[in-house]
Amino acid sequence: MIESLDLSNNRLSGQIPAQLIELNFLSNFNVSYNNLSGLIPDKGQYSTFDESSYRGNLYLCGPTINKSCNSAEEIPATKSKGREDEDDSAIDMVSLYWSFGASYVTVILGLFAILWINSFWRKRWFYFIDAYIDLCYYCLNKYVLNQ
Repeated sequence: MIESLDLSNNRLSGQIPAQLIELNFLSNFNVSYNNLSGLIPDKGQYSTFDESSYRGNLYLCGPTINKSCNSAEEIPATKSKGREDEDDSAIDMVSLYWSFGASYVTVILGLFAILWINSFWRKRWFYFIDAYIDLCYYCLNKYVLNQ
């Protein structure tokens, strides 16, 4: 039998399930600082819990927290995509950025090391760069400057 149920700060959304009324032996119940909405159950022991058990849920209403459910405020529809927050995505973006940066630096350093060690590849690399610069100069003169 459950005597205490603390679900505070769990990013829960929606209404408090009606099935929780069946927990007859609860002496402590706390769902504060979530995104719950709707009427707070007032049956059974739920009418005995104080207002601090529901703190931080702007869209809850009921006599327990002295907030009428007939107010003009509209409860926003919550988007349910399976995951409530982007923080729980399958890809950790910070790790992705760091690993991408480390891979980029490793490839550049590897290229410089190979060109420094192997003189044949170094000569071919500079020949390729020289040919590319000549091609760019030719295209610039012919198509842009019209000479």
